[in-house]
Amino acid sequence: MTDALGLARQLGLSDKALVSFMGRARRVSALCGDAGKLAAGLAPRDGADGQVTVFMPNCPLALVAMLAALSAGYSPRLLDPRAALKDLRPQFAAIENRDLVLTVDLSAVQDRLLAVLPQDSRPRVAVGRFATQMPMPQRILAPYLRGGTFSRLPQHESFFRLEGLMGKTSATASALSRESDIVVSSGSCSLAALLEEAGEQARTRKGQRWLLDQPLGRRDSLVASLAAMRKGAELILAPRLDEESLKKTMASTKADLRAPGTRG
Repeated sequence: MTDALGLARQLGLSDKALVSFMGRARRVSALCGDAGKLAAGLAPRDGADGQVTVFMPNCPLALVAMLAALSAGYSPRLLDPRAALKDLRPQFAAIENRDLVLTVDLSAVQDRLLAVLPQDSRPRVAVGRFATQMPMPQRILAPYLRGGTFSRLPQHESFFRLEGLMGKTSATASALSRESDIVVSSGSCSLAALLEEAGEQARTRKGQRWLLDQPLGRRDSLVASLAAMRKGAELILAPRLDEESLKKTMASTKADLRAPGTRG
């Protein structure tokens, strides 16, 4: 069964682990539960079909989307919305109508996605609500954030709400395998290798609050994220990765270290 604890066990994740975002902390088991429900909506009828691309800033929903795609039998591709358009356009050049893009309703992210989608392709684009990941006070102020969101979808036939894919229950069978691949900025890497490196890092790296200081779509970022969750530490995600914002986040969260960067 792809229940929350089952998915966490498959990946060797600790139920003590937390993922924090803008002051809101959630247990890894809760995120795995969401991933199971999304996997139910992603699962194709006759084997994995098309490609799943996660096009989100660092946030809990990006982890949920990645885990859901793996559970549904896909090799998810993680792309950083902050990347230069000249680097993103080749990544989307061969996208097909049967492919799926998972993104969020930040206007800055949607604008960049619209700028790189080929005009002759109509992949499905599922849009998650960014504000639901925040604590209540920040949710109210979400429309006024820099590059903020008004929970609107672009006037584009490919875009629809991610909630439409979420099942009420988890998928009945997981297609997750340690032989699965994840495609990051440097290329394809196996889940087994990522988990092996993450296990070693979890054993050797100290600290209980890890601030991820670079895009999730990098191999070393994935290793560090999995390591924190395997260790039972608190993984802190920040939507902005400029140095000034990272220093403020590190001070406000009392993070022990920056991962995969250096302390302080």
